[in-house]
Amino acid sequence: MRYDPLSAQPVLSPGGEDLQVFSENDVLPANFSRNGAPTTYQALGVTTVLPYGFTVHTPAGGRTLPASPAAGVYSGRVTLSVPWAFRMSFLVIEDSVTAVTQSLEEQALGNTGVSTRASAVGATVLNVLPGTTLTAGPAGTTLRRICQVRTAGAAGETGAAYLVNSCP
Repeated sequence: MRYDPLSAQPVLSPGGEDLQVFSENDVLPANFSRNGAPTTYQALGVTTVLPYGFTVHTPAGGRTLPASPAAGVYSGRVTLSVPWAFRMSFLVIEDSVTAVTQSLEEQALGNTGVSTRASAVGATVLNVLPGTTLTAGPAGTTLRRICQVRTAGAAGETGAAYLVNSCP
């Protein structure tokens, strides 16, 4: 996202709409597997999995990376901009559901962009956050409302932090 001084409005950077959110149930340890068997957070080497991530974009415009690339070959890009330094561990997953998420920043810009993006990638799920005015996705897309997105701490922990936390 960047500020456009001509319109005095925020605008999304084309190709930078990478946020993907999940429900807490989506990131339960049993939903991940190693060699076909459900795993635990401990087996993954983490204390928790946060219910958000970022989709990859290839230089050709797709969202699928080739398997087993050669050393030094980085075929995908993810937009991640933060004003400070930190360390993160990423759990790279392959998701059988093609989904698109309308970010909080996107809500202020209307629903056309996210609907167009969902159609372009053949999404079957369109995730929306509290505050959206979107009531239906493109044909063949299920609208899924995610009312809680944890950004730090463990699920149910008193000190957990949230991007949004307004479940009815």
